[in-house]
Amino acid sequence: MVMALAALPLVAGCAEEVAPPEEEEEEEEWPSAIVIGTSSPGSAYYAIATGISAMIEKYVGISCVPQDCVGISQAISLLSRGEVDLVLASGKDVYDAMRGEEAFATVAPIPLQLISGGHDVPVHVTTRPETGITSVADFTSDTRVIFEYPGASLTPIFGNTILEAYGMTKADVQAVPVAGYMDLGVALKEGRTDVIIWPTGIGGAMQIELASSIGAYLIPLDSDKVDWICEKCPFFVPLTIPASTYQHTDSDVLTIATRTAFWTGPNIMLPESLVYEIMKVVLEHPEEFAAYHPVCKYWTIESGLPLRVAPFHPGAVEYYKEKGVCELESFQQDALKK
Repeated sequence: MVMALAALPLVAGCAEEVAPPEEEEEEEEWPSAIVIGTSSPGSAYYAIATGISAMIEKYVGISCVPQDCVGISQAISLLSRGEVDLVLASGKDVYDAMRGEEAFATVAPIPLQLISGGHDVPVHVTTRPETGITSVADFTSDTRVIFEYPGASLTPIFGNTILEAYGMTKADVQAVPVAGYMDLGVALKEGRTDVIIWPTGIGGAMQIELASSIGAYLIPLDSDKVDWICEKCPFFVPLTIPASTYQHTDSDVLTIATRTAFWTGPNIMLPESLVYEIMKVVLEHPEEFAAYHPVCKYWTIESGLPLRVAPFHPGAVEYYKEKGVCELESFQQDALKK
């Protein structure tokens, strides 16, 4: 297919008909089964992987099963060893794996390839009404802030990066410790903190409850700060939470998010034609896909493009080009240099 496409500009406008090649390009051999590495049952990741697995079996005709793992870092490690074929992971997870950083600091860098971008998990910067805070720039040495808790790998990165964008560190505010995720809302309601900086899906139940019970509202980030953050950290993307999402948040709220996506590795050697078909399964049956989890509706052609942390798989490139996406070359160059 690649050879035929490359020849088109050369034969356009020629008077003589060019004979087709005598031999067809050999068809790629597909595996009989594939495995998707994901997080534990009950999580959004597991629900998404279950949906993709079922749809691959239905439309592609290959056995596909989700493999639950102890954290996404384990899923990526299994991918590097060829024990799973695909993984669901955030751009930050992949960024670290590609560079041998954070959870992957003790292993060699793991090459990965992007198949399809998925849904975003935005940062919510939530405060109590009596603080009067309308910007992170309003934080002082007396402002009590929660932005890390046990078991949260991404939350400290969100909080520290946002503070850095505003010329601060956690030493410039009062960092409040909590026992875990479920203590975030309790601490805000009990007045043990003024602000929580935390990731949750748009329309998250805890933010809805905080808005209803104590009038909590969201603090937007300034656009120049968001631009700075996304340039510094290519695993973050800008996101706007609509004003209608929560009570007491009367305007659109600009923030940052981490994006979940679908990845493989060059060592897996999934055929281009198979990845192309997987792209069609994920992106061309939106209503069926969304039935597995509400966030599946955010998986679109456009959702993969801001994730400039790893190059696309060639089969994904073929699909995107067919759909008229023109900026793939610059995307690939950015992904390889960051």
